[in-house]
Amino acid sequence: MAALAQWITEKRRVLVVDDDHVDRQMVVRYLSEVFNVSEATNGKEALANVATVVPDCVLLDFDLGRENAIHLMPGLVE
Repeated sequence: MAALAQWITEKRRVLVVDDDHVDRQMVVRYLSEVFNVSEATNGKEALANVATVVPDCVLLDFDLGRENAIHLMPGLVE
């Protein structure tokens, strides 16, 4: 029960992946009031971020320029 209480009260980690600076900053600004937020501008940065700190949630823009979310998802899941 103590582990559940800690999980509920602990500040969750969210990774925001978006190549559009304005959109990414807007989401980060709002979410950072409640969550520990990391950000990435492309798939390579997202994978590097996930390798160091595993987020509880990833908000992923579908179209990342030369990449898209479908191709990035397997790397995030591993």
